[in-house]
Amino acid sequence: MTPHGRLPRGKGKYSETAEKGFAELDAMVTDVEREVRAWRGWQLLENPSRHTDLRLVLREILHAVPMYQGQTTEAGFRMIGRLHKSEVRLMQVLSHHKAEEAEHGLWAWDDYLAMGGNPALQCAAPTPAAFAVAAVWDRMADRCDPFGYIGAEYLFENLTERLTKAIAASPGAGIAFANGTRFLSDHVTEDVRHANLFRHLIKQVLTERPDAIGPMTQCLSLFRQVYPIPLRDEALVRAIGAPAGDAA
Repeated sequence: MTPHGRLPRGKGKYSETAEKGFAELDAMVTDVEREVRAWRGWQLLENPSRHTDLRLVLREILHAVPMYQGQTTEAGFRMIGRLHKSEVRLMQVLSHHKAEEAEHGLWAWDDYLAMGGNPALQCAAPTPAAFAVAAVWDRMADRCDPFGYIGAEYLFENLTERLTKAIAASPGAGIAFANGTRFLSDHVTEDVRHANLFRHLIKQVLTERPDAIGPMTQCLSLFRQVYPIPLRDEALVRAIGAPAGDAA
């Protein structure tokens, strides 16, 4: 970064290398979005006759969020803390963003209950897919270059931005955003802001440190192996009993 760890002021101009690096990361998120839209449960959004099933699946997706979100938050802070101590401004920006994310597992739990979830399951053991998400983040926090955090977090932010917009425009929007579901509703606007922040950060960091693209792509690649399809498939099975591999 700039001397004393200051991020450049304003948007400024990014290097050609930074623009190319960002395009690489963005294309990876596009690939994951394509996988989600091809996922067997996505059709529930488009088919009004399946909206009862959609509600059950969304409820189970929300149930899983608190099973990993606390652990990914803690791992994220550990990863940020491993940045070189000259990166003061970058650490401040990333920590502030991560703090804003900290309560999202609580939002998801409240929405799960609002959709008729079982309060007795609050302390349930994590599902295998939720455990895998937490485990990947824990391992990245200890073993990966901390600049990789930005790539993995971009998948979180940009994918959620894309998918909540798609859900809001689908026939299933009335189900997805019913009962004041804060987790989904607030992400429609919040993740636009957060995704824009990470677009800016990625390009700034890569302008200053072109070699950071390696850790960023590595951690995004690691994270996409466990998020989000395995979590969604588990939710589908729990909700409507669709055996693995069967069409919903």
